[in-house]
Amino acid sequence: SYGSSFTLHGLDLLHSALVLVGTLVLGWLGAWLVTGHFLRQTRPTET
Repeated sequence: SYGSSFTLHGLDLLHSALVLVGTLVLGWLGAWLVTGHFLRQTRPTET
C-alpha cells in the first residue's frame, strides 16, 4: 500500500533451526533455574 514494494519472506531452514535451538536452550535454562531455586527453598535444615 502507499506505493511501496515491501515483500515479506519466511525464514529459511537454517534460521528456523536456530530459532528452535535458541528457544530450547532458553526453556532448559529457565527450568534449571526455577528447579534450583525451588530445591534450595525446600532443602531441610538442621536445627
